[in-house]
Amino acid sequence: MFEDLAGMWEVALGDGIHRIVFVHGFVTGKRVVYVNGKEVLRRDWMFGQVGRVTFMVGYPDTKATIYVSDNGFAYEYILKINGKSMKNMENRAEVMNNWLLNLDLVDSKVVLASMSGDLAGVWEVALSDGVHRIAFEHGTTTGKRVIYVDGKEVLRRDWMFKLVGKETFVVGKLDTKATINIDAVSGFAYEYTLEINGKSLKKYMENRAKMTSTWLLNLDGTDSRVVLEKDTMDIWCNGQKIETAGEFVDDGTETHFSLGDHNCCVKAVSSGKRRDGLIHTLLVDGAEIAECTE
Repeated sequence: MFEDLAGMWEVALGDGIHRIVFVHGFVTGKRVVYVNGKEVLRRDWMFGQVGRVTFMVGYPDTKATIYVSDNGFAYEYILKINGKSMKNMENRAEVMNNWLLNLDLVDSKVVLASMSGDLAGVWEVALSDGVHRIAFEHGTTTGKRVIYVDGKEVLRRDWMFKLVGKETFVVGKLDTKATINIDAVSGFAYEYTLEINGKSLKKYMENRAKMTSTWLLNLDGTDSRVVLEKDTMDIWCNGQKIETAGEFVDDGTETHFSLGDHNCCVKAVSSGKRRDGLIHTLLVDGAEIAECTE
């Protein structure tokens, strides 16, 4: 087998990671495909060296095709899953692993049952009420567009005659406007960009970093994410807006609130530099908590 070994790939699908091996005999034209060590296709004699072989992978059956082409000096082998090249599927494996690590079991089942090989992009967006994960499916044959927010389907268009365009939806408890732009790059390649409130995700996060402060802490065995919106002095914790009481003090302001049995306070004092503005510090039971960067 190994003397005719032409290609090896790993493909991440909803039911697991599958290993595909392709054997190609240069003299006889032999083509053999193994999936997870089992022979699934064999053609011992082929008069044409170039061509393609199609087979199924995983459960439910996912269409896989290996293309054999001659570039004049050697043979080239390309694996496509549901019409997408292996390069895209490798990216899909990475983002799906990250996605599943950050979803609970119920949401993971929803994603695995519904997502196909048309996954085009995954983004994480940090808002005051939490970090939201957005996934976008784009069927480049049917034009299908599906958007998931935190594992839940929020938009579906099964047939679209126009492959480029944009889709707008809302994210989070404050219904923050989000838009996915679909642009043709070259040939059959597409680029997908996410905008939040009319700004690119990168620009939005840069602006948000100036307008908010975030702290991560563990209280009584529970992880907490505390977010301060500097323009309104609203405070959020784990997706909930917290009741606060503010007061002026000699060196600035203090905003008091409670998390369980813990007394918390956000102190705002002048940095002494006009460009830097105010410095915000979180105190929990009198102890300062380090600010984090998202």
